[in-house]
Amino acid sequence: MLSRHASGIFWLARYVERADFTAKLALASMNASPPGSEFSKDFSMAALRSIGEYRSFCKLRDSGMELGALEYLASRSSNPSSIVSAAQQVETNLEPIRSEIPSELFLAAKEFARAAKALEVRSSGNELDGAALIVIHRRSAEAHGAAAGRLLRNGAYEFWQTGRMIERMGNIARSVDLGIGFAKSLRTQDTSACDAFLASYFSNFSALRGVFRRCGGKFGDAAILEFFLLDPDSPSSLAFAILEIERCLGALCKARADASDCLRMASHSAAELRNENAASIAEHGISVFARETIDFGARLSNQVEIDFEFNS
Repeated sequence: MLSRHASGIFWLARYVERADFTAKLALASMNASPPGSEFSKDFSMAALRSIGEYRSFCKLRDSGMELGALEYLASRSSNPSSIVSAAQQVETNLEPIRSEIPSELFLAAKEFARAAKALEVRSSGNELDGAALIVIHRRSAEAHGAAAGRLLRNGAYEFWQTGRMIERMGNIARSVDLGIGFAKSLRTQDTSACDAFLASYFSNFSALRGVFRRCGGKFGDAAILEFFLLDPDSPSSLAFAILEIERCLGALCKARADASDCLRMASHSAAELRNENAASIAEHGISVFARETIDFGARLSNQVEIDFEFNS
């Protein structure tokens, strides 16, 4: 497989995963309280901070543009992390690799991009269609399913899964930091409201049976951290994502006799992060750990990209 095709598959998976995560964030904001309420607005602003787009939003708003935080989060192409922007990048990466991927994956990715881009047309003001966000989540699952069932040659699926899991790493760290951090502000006011928020928020990112098993039917920060960060058996966890990255990079190193040192370094780095998770959270707290994890994901992605250039 040519490196430019491997890179296209890697980034295609990342953008599909990114849009799915943003759709879940938007749904979390809509489901936490009635859309348009002060609580929902506060949470949407916190979500923009978590993806690094708060300042950009404020600049647009201060310039006189009528724009809601939730709308900017999900459906504006001026936000590089929005669902619409991710859909545009999916299309950009899809066409050059059209001949290298199965028709099922191509069609699934096209349907995903079409549904995601439609948000920009359908949303107006602060109104956002929750049903449309659910459709995007389903289209994302269909694209990942098509990749898992059809990308079977030349390490193509390993490149797809590596991209998907690198993106998921940062998303999990952001979502846990955002949820627990926002809940802290509620806990000082109303414990029952805090518990209700945590249940509503995290249900957008995973089935919560595993969390309830750990905390005896009641949410707690420790159980959430264990389930979403440290449980290697939970597909929604950071530990699972890192193990998948290790597995995929290991397979690529074996399959590619000309594999550069960057792939080997990336695989080694992933193993180190997995071993340091629990100690890092205990020592530094979730916010510092989240930032470190996001930075690590960026470095890991750069190492894989250098391998593409090395073998081009």
